Amino acid sequence: MTGPYAPGTPPPYYPMQQPPTPRGGGFGTAALILGIIAVVFSFVPVILYLGFILAVLALVFGIIALRRRIGKGLAGTVLGGVGIVVALTFGTLYGIATSATDTVPVQAADAVDDGTDQVSVEVPDVVGMSIEEASGALKDAGFATDDSGADAADTVASQSPAAGSAVDKGSTVELTAAVADGSSATEPAPAGSKFDMTNTNRLDGTESDYTQWIDGYNDNFTSSNEYEQPAANMKYVLLTVHVTATTSGVDASSAAYDVALAGTDGSVYESEYLSDVESMPSVTLGEGQSATGKIAFEVPNTFHGGIVSFGDGSVFVKTN
Repeated sequence: MTGPYAPGTPPPYYPMQQPPTPRGGGFGTAALILGIIAVVFSFVPVILYLGFILAVLALVFGIIALRRRIGKGLAGTVLGGVGIVVALTFGTLYGIATSATDTVPVQAADAVDDGTDQVSVEVPDVVGMSIEEASGALKDAGFATDDSGADAADTVASQSPAAGSAVDKGSTVELTAAVADGSSATEPAPAGSKFDMTNTNRLDGTESDYTQWIDGYNDNFTSSNEYEQPAANMKYVLLTVHVTATTSGVDASSAAYDVALAGTDGSVYESEYLSDVESMPSVTLGEGQSATGKIAFEVPNTFHGGIVSFGDGSVFVKTN
């Protein structure tokens, strides 16, 4: 037997070669380690978000390792998936719990604020005060007012809500002024108010009815007659008087005869005759007939306005 080797010489020894190490083993190891850490972190509230990120990386590395047939890739992939699920589940639960805890104090704070804004306060009693005084008292107490355009000096007859009512602070209190009926000098009726009057004949006792009202106030009348000028520091004022007969037999001049003028200081002034003033005519009115005339008064220069009385002092009217 012949060969390349001498007889009795053993054949040369060739060591067996190791199979090549699969590439990418680091991905499997990384996936396994990251998956373990991700699962642990996913249970901890503060760092579960970091656990979620590590779980995603573990899943990615595990999938890469599986594609390269690395054994650790399967374990890393499973742990990465578990870490993602756990992180999402516990993250959602912790988020709901935290949101519910934060909502309670906020609602409580809102309730306190609402209570503060809607504090109920008692409405003060302002009936009998002037509109001006009542408005001031209510505003000081934290209320708005509505007086429907009444004069500041008018007296409050009623209020709504009533005194003592518990209402929200800032509510509007409606004030109703007393209706001036002209029955007294402290409650004179507005200028132009009409009054039904009755005149009794002093001779035969017969009665006649009429309506009388006063308007047309002139605060500074100048007479054209040089012999009818007012005294020093005095002036003339004029009032226009109207009379309409309801029944026949009304003496127009008598109806206007008792008209008197009073100042705010209580001074009373009687009428003056002026030749150039068209006074009330001396006529007897039939039913439905009317007459108009002017009455002059000599008053101080400081006089402005005042109160007119007529009907034997039973009716009081503002001049303007």
